[in-house]
Amino acid sequence: KIIVIAIGGSIIFPDVIDWKFLLSFRKFLLPRLRNSRFILVAGGGYLARVYQEAAGKVVSPTDDDKDWLGIYATRSNAHLLRTIFRDVADPVVVD
Repeated sequence: KIIVIAIGGSIIFPDVIDWKFLLSFRKFLLPRLRNSRFILVAGGGYLARVYQEAAGKVVSPTDDDKDWLGIYATRSNAHLLRTIFRDVADPVVVD
């Protein structure tokens, strides 16, 4: 059985990285790996907006630039999740 869980970036990083949530999430998910496989999908959330807003205070970023800042924030959040689940996760973050 495969279960897909979308984790919004604003849950991972509401204003700072919520390591307590991540710890609880890991403790919740690990025992369930015996019966199921999970695909975690991270969002960019707050981190993406921080980068986009910072760029906007210095220059007028293009929509393309803002998209890429969001994509890399999403990848950072995804890599954080992969790191937290390193012992059970695929070693590659799919992009």
